[in-house]
Order: sequence, then C-alpha cells, then structure tokens
Amino acid sequence: MTLLLRSFPLITLRTTRPYSLPLLQTLLKYHFSTSLSTKYAKPLAALSASSSSPETILKPQQQPKDTLHWVSRTNFCGQLSINDVGARVRLCGWVALHRVHGGLTFFNLRDHTGIVQVATLPDEFPDAHSIINDLRIEYVVVVEGVVRSRPVESVNTKMVTGSIEVVAEHAQLLNAVKTKLPFLVTTVDDAKDSVKEEIRLRYRCLDLRRQQMSSNIMLRHRVVKLIRRYLEDVQGFVEIETPILSRSTPEGARDFLVPSRIQPGTFYALPQSPQLFKQMLMVSGFDKYYQIARCFRDEDLRADRQPEFTQLDMELAFTPMEDMLRLNEDLIRKVSSYQNHSLGLHMLKRMSRYGSDRPDTRFDLHLKEVSDIFSESSFRVFADSLKSGGIIKVLCVPSGAKIYSNTALKKGDIYNEAIKSGAKGLAFLKVLDNGEFEGISALLSSLNSTNKEQLLSRCSAGPGDLILFAAGHHSSVNKTLDRLRLFVANQLGLIDPSRNSILWVTDFPMFEWNETEQRLET
Repeated sequence: MTLLLRSFPLITLRTTRPYSLPLLQTLLKYHFSTSLSTKYAKPLAALSASSSSPETILKPQQQPKDTLHWVSRTNFCGQLSINDVGARVRLCGWVALHRVHGGLTFFNLRDHTGIVQVATLPDEFPDAHSIINDLRIEYVVVVEGVVRSRPVESVNTKMVTGSIEVVAEHAQLLNAVKTKLPFLVTTVDDAKDSVKEEIRLRYRCLDLRRQQMSSNIMLRHRVVKLIRRYLEDVQGFVEIETPILSRSTPEGARDFLVPSRIQPGTFYALPQSPQLFKQMLMVSGFDKYYQIARCFRDEDLRADRQPEFTQLDMELAFTPMEDMLRLNEDLIRKVSSYQNHSLGLHMLKRMSRYGSDRPDTRFDLHLKEVSDIFSESSFRVFADSLKSGGIIKVLCVPSGAKIYSNTALKKGDIYNEAIKSGAKGLAFLKVLDNGEFEGISALLSSLNSTNKEQLLSRCSAGPGDLILFAAGHHSSVNKTLDRLRLFVANQLGLIDPSRNSILWVTDFPMFEWNETEQRLET
C-alpha cells in the first residue's frame, strides 16, 4: 500500500499529460476507501500542478454512464400475482416471447420461477419502449415498472401470471444474442421435442433453460432433500463423505485411473462404489451410514449404464435383510406417491415367470415352460432344442388371435421383434372359437389331443387367444419372450403409465456363465 502510493508522485513528475492525475484519482476512488483517496489526492494534485505549466487547469472527471454496476431485482417473474397490482417492481431475466401489436410492444420475461408479460407505453415512456422494441428472443434484460391487471379479454388462463402484466418504465439491455439460436428455448407445452440430443448437449446452457430440463433438475433436488431429511431426522443416519481418489479394488467394471504427479508411474482409481469405505465405517462403530455418492465405471454405454452416475449408498450394522427392505420401502413412499407393498421375488422365479432380471410387473402376462408337453414331439425345432439341453416356453396373449394376422406373425412387426432378440423364427398357435388350433402346420401335426389339452390348461388359454413359442437355451428363450412380452403389452395398451410397481429381487446370483468367453463373470 505504502509502496504503491509512494510510486504515484514519481509517475506524475515524469509526465506532463493532463489525464494522468485523473486516472490516479479514479484508481484511488474505486480501489481504496474514501478516507484514503481524500488523504492522498490533495498532495498529489498540488505536486502535479507545480510541475506542470501554469495554463494547466485540473477539472474533475465525469464517471462514464456505462460503468459496470451490480444488477439487483425486487421480485421474481413467476411469483407476481393479483395482490401485487400497483406495486413497483424491478425484474431480471430472459426474453421468452416478443411481439408488436397495435403500436404497442409486448414480451414475456422469464426467470427461474416462471414467466410474466411486460408491456410498453410509447407516449409516456419512449426510452423504455425504444429499448424493448429492439429486443429479441433470449436477450437478457432488466425491467422496472408497475404491476397492473390485464384487460379481461387479454387474461391468459394458461399462465400462472396470466391475469397481470408489468408496464415498463425503464429497461436495460444486459446481454444480446449475436448469432442465430440453434433451437428454441421456449415452446408450447404440447410441442414435440425434435431437437437432436447432440445439438442440445453442444449448447447445454440453452438446453437447461428449457422448462422440462429445469423441472427435472429441481425435481432431483427435492428428492435428494427429502432423502436426507428422512434418513437423518427420522432414521438417525449419519452422512459421511468417502474418498474419491483411492486404490483400485475389484469391482464389476474397469476403473477410471488418475495419474499421480507426486509419485510418477502410480495412479489413483475413481470409486465404482464406496463399498470398502462403508464396511470400514461399520467396523469403526458407525451404526447407520449413508451418502449421495458419485460413482465412476469405465464400461460400454447402454441405456441404463453411464460412466458417471449418482447413487444413494447406505449401510446398517446388525440389521437383517427384512428390516433393510422395509426401510427402503418406507423411503420410497416418502419421496413418491407409491403406497403399495413391494413384492419380493426370488431370482430364479423371476426369470422363469418374466424372462428378465428387471421385469415390468404392471401387467400380468407370464411365461410358462412347456418342455414336458413337447418331450416326445416330432416338431424338429423343439426336438433339437430339448436334445441339446434347451427348454421350450410360451407366452399367451389374450385375444391375440383376433389382433395379429398370420402375415404379421410370419413377417410383420411382432416377427421382427423376435428376430431382433436373436431368435431364428417365431412359432405360434391360435386358439379358434371351436377350441381347435391354427398356426404353423408342422407344429400342429405334432400335437395329439392330449398335448392340446395340456397346452391349453398350462397357458390358461381360451378361444381367440394367441400362443407364442420360443425354444433353445434358457437365456435366449427368456430374452426373446421378454422382448415379445413388452412389445405386445405396449401395442395392446396393457401398461398403465401412472401406476408404479416395485419389485425386490432376492438371492441374486454372484456369478453368471458367459457363453462367449466360456467363463464365470460377476
């Protein structure tokens, strides 16, 4: 401080430019307190005057009009209501919609709380009208004005603030859009999202301005908040953060590695889960631990897999499995509208009944194994599958015989779904009104009266129903029928999207046989 002030007189003595001292005064004014600038400005002025020509007269410098200043607001756009009529407000936000009508300019101003309409009065406030008239979509502005009720014919019942508007008396442009927007941020509620995800990710700041995206983030925030309050205040959990940089440990995927600068040639591993750390906490005597944990797994992208994700991680000491399941069910009820009791289903039963390790239980189409019925079948496809150790399973579609034609079953959409799952074809039978079968001729000829009765009884099939077959290895059969089950349910409208159905999977196998690599894997 002292060194800086001592250097300024030297600078002043070495120059005769009249603007050097005002520059110094400006520095003192904005970077030091008023007392300091007053204390040191007078000697410097006298020194400069004595060293300059007699004609030089020092004049106070005017502060530029466009000096950067803090922007403040008094209210939020989406929180204004009819109770605020007559109030003077200052709003900040983005231009969501801009239009000119009858010599007046209107625009919707958007912030994180919602949207409010702003109107202009050209005769009374021409400056504000001129600025607002030149605005475009997504410009950032500050508007100051008075809240008033809209005319009855202009009330917008679709907007929360549709009964009021703000008459702009002053307006300031903070930031303009210099290039064409890659996509619209504000659209009608029922507009289809036609923007490619690649474009949205490239312009992520614009994408996150959209109502759908901001709502998703706020929903996540509320869910995490409820989780924390429930686990801590009701269940007595302690939130503990575990290390991110650690040694590599055996997990279900490859690690992301971070090279160490201090120890060249060595690496940290980002955690795939806090598994070892939470076990250490249990051994250390912490009874209930939880963490909103960030996890990292270097694996191929899939619809339900990402390299970086967040999970709720928890651990309890001296707690049986039933209590753990009950705790999680109560937590799910706390953060959602789900109130039903969750089902517990053994891993093997689940695969046998649904053909999937994550089945959709909102509808009742179940798979049935019929290998014993076709144990002596002359149908070559079934006989070869059973001979090689495979199985035969069926999916009965109620009223499917009347919905799907033979052509659709032989080369239509449902046939293509079976092929996409890896099947070589799709065998089927239709139950006619007289109780007889119709379908693949070779399969029909292999059935006797006893087999037909057994098949109808096993599938609980009746007139008009459709029976779909899959034969082969257990995993391929389950994969095919699981895909067909979901395809049929969506086509027939069997799934209620508003319904939740939670399923606990118990006794999950630790290892699974990989046919391609001929080894066990986790």
